[in-house]
Amino acid sequence: MKIHTRFLYLLFAIVGCLAACCGPMPQFVSRPAPAGSPIAGQSATYLVTMDDVVGSNTNVSITGSPSSAFSSIPSQVTVPAGYSTVSFNVTVASGYEGTIQVSASAGGATAWSSAEWVSPASSR
Repeated sequence: MKIHTRFLYLLFAIVGCLAACCGPMPQFVSRPAPAGSPIAGQSATYLVTMDDVVGSNTNVSITGSPSSAFSSIPSQVTVPAGYSTVSFNVTVASGYEGTIQVSASAGGATAWSSAEWVSPASSR
């Protein structure tokens, strides 16, 4: 019985250390926007939601794919201490039409969202 008890203590210690070291991780990235496809050349707001409230300011790396589709996208955003979300804007290059992916990475985890963007002529 002592062997099992020691094993459980060790297991709990490892899990506790991982939780303390890694902290909250991105759970998902979303685009809370009106229905329909976003239009190239315009900005859209994205929201990163962590899996828990962060205890201190937490930097989240942001990437977009394909990179040539973006005229502006932040490389990093910060979730403020005491919060679990942060929003940011991206602008897709004028004339781009196709699927983009926006990813958020922190604490060893990555969440992403994809969306189909259309050119202004296609949106009419």
